[in-house]
Amino acid sequence: MNNLHLATGPGPLPPHKTYSQRHPTNRNGEPGGAGAFSFQFMSRPGRSVTVPSHGMGMGMETQERHKLGVPNMSATPKRLRAPNKANPKQMESVGGTTYYVPQNTQLEHLPEYSYYSGMPSHLVSGRGTQVQSVYPNADIVEELTKSQLLSLAQLPQDNPSVPTEVDHYHSLFPLEAVDATPPERQAERTFGYSSTCYKAIDARDGLLYVLRRIHGFKLSSTKAVNEVAKWKKIRHSNIVSLREMFTTKSFGDNSLVFVYDYHAGADTLLMKHFHVEGSEGLGGPAVEVKEDTLWQYIIQISSALTAIHSSGLAVRFIDASKVLVSRKSRVRLNSVGIMDILRFEGNAAPQNHIPRYQQEDLVAFGHLLVCLATGNLSGHHGDNYNTAMNIISKKYQKDLVNLIQYLLQAQSMPHTISGVMPFMGLRMMNVLEGAWLYQDQLENELIREADNGRLFRMLAKMGAVNERPEYVFYRLI
Repeated sequence: MNNLHLATGPGPLPPHKTYSQRHPTNRNGEPGGAGAFSFQFMSRPGRSVTVPSHGMGMGMETQERHKLGVPNMSATPKRLRAPNKANPKQMESVGGTTYYVPQNTQLEHLPEYSYYSGMPSHLVSGRGTQVQSVYPNADIVEELTKSQLLSLAQLPQDNPSVPTEVDHYHSLFPLEAVDATPPERQAERTFGYSSTCYKAIDARDGLLYVLRRIHGFKLSSTKAVNEVAKWKKIRHSNIVSLREMFTTKSFGDNSLVFVYDYHAGADTLLMKHFHVEGSEGLGGPAVEVKEDTLWQYIIQISSALTAIHSSGLAVRFIDASKVLVSRKSRVRLNSVGIMDILRFEGNAAPQNHIPRYQQEDLVAFGHLLVCLATGNLSGHHGDNYNTAMNIISKKYQKDLVNLIQYLLQAQSMPHTISGVMPFMGLRMMNVLEGAWLYQDQLENELIREADNGRLFRMLAKMGAVNERPEYVFYRLI
């Protein structure tokens, strides 16, 4: 007797089949028969069913097919193997084929070719016939492809500019040019020290991270490690998370390295909105910042500052060169925690200075908004301030002017980040609405690609079956 074995998973009925030779059995189910075969539907690991079919009393052509290991689909099953009593199952017949499934379980019946129902109606603009495409959105594909290419970028193995390995990180790739500011102008640097950013792979988990190297810095107190532990606890969608910190001599000097999450394809606000001339970071605006975009930045940075200040910490440095922006105006505060280490005050209790540092965060936030609104990186300095506020009042609504003035007043009177919330008003609702709509669009792309992936796997498995050696006989006929 020939055994017909069907294996089904918890999902839809498997759309593909494979054949394999089994031990021959006779009509009574005992070993010794000829031309036995197994007919198996492969799917995810799950329940399985065995259905025997007879191979005796067939014609000459059918017996020849069985000698080649090819199943006879016209054979009619006469007996069913009893299900396992320890795992009671019920029988269901689908398309003339009997399946054993656990009791109280319904088989899912999906369309044979596709289960993508088309774009949801709330994503269609206007009425009328909409052309449905099986391909993903071209803009999303371009952005994701660019991110993947940046993630896979590597230097030649014999490149002497970077070490082969730093601690347990390898495959270093520079993300920005080395700071070329002369030593006598250290005060003009971002942190007061030269710094370089690298993309690297962690040998422990194989994931990509960013290494921020501070050149020529020797850690004076081990108590500073406690500050890193506080930053490691913060996880926020608008903050680049700090993972760890260590010292190394792999670069030929005493370097301090901060490890952050890697966000492929992200630029800084400085690169996106300003034309940087040389290493001084001065120049005119590359693109004027629209008011809606500016409010998106405000809402996201305010959310990040709220999470940081509520944890008893302060950024201590908010600058256009240290704020990352990616697609859809997604903003993340970068390089957090570095100033706490570089300016660590070992003799004084850090918590005593936190309120002052948080006030400085608000002032730096206001300075950043002035730079973005005016397109001038020095717009908040000295005599430029009054001119900058006049420009902002003409280009933007009064709410933005009031917000900037509120943030800059933190120099003279105490303010908190929670005081920024009333200025946002209904603009926060508009940002949330755009975020939810974008999520709906991504879900639509995901379900379409999930169906495309299912169809590809189906074709690949069917092609593997059609190309099996057992079918060489039919290709020669």
